[in-house]
Amino acid sequence: MLRLEDGLEKISGIGPKKKEQLASIGIETVRDALFHAPIRYEDRRERREIASLSDGDRAACLVVARGRAAMRRDGGKTLYFQTFCDGTGEMTAVWQNSPHILRTFSHGEAYVLYGRVFVRGKSKRMFAPLFAKNEEAEKKIGGIVPIYPAGADVSQTLLRNVIGACLPAADALSDILPA
Repeated sequence: MLRLEDGLEKISGIGPKKKEQLASIGIETVRDALFHAPIRYEDRRERREIASLSDGDRAACLVVARGRAAMRRDGGKTLYFQTFCDGTGEMTAVWQNSPHILRTFSHGEAYVLYGRVFVRGKSKRMFAPLFAKNEEAEKKIGGIVPIYPAGADVSQTLLRNVIGACLPAADALSDILPA
């Protein structure tokens, strides 16, 4: 059982490198993690149609993979493209230096994508969206997800995992509100 004053190395999966990354944003103990409050929340439960998406939207879409993923080299980078559609339109997802994308999506399978939408003319794209098969979407993409203040070296996934692992220790905190 974690205690409030314990260091983060007591959490499974936290080694010296991750401990150093977390320390760079002021999280060194279980107490620090518990008091690292979200700055906002994203609601990823609502599924939007491609036709309703505007430039800059963050959205989750239930889509079907079309064709096979393709790759293109562009100035030393390798870009991977996968086209998706729903009944209202078509969108392309783009990943950089991610060769596994070529074998990830199956033509005709349903997926949920979540990410920021970029619209240029009539084309809509998501760059490196989160994705999951439709039946796994709730677990992998989430419902209402906290967004924490983070540094360049600290991912939201790492923060969510660390803070989640620390939550059982919150029972040791005294309530500051009177009965």
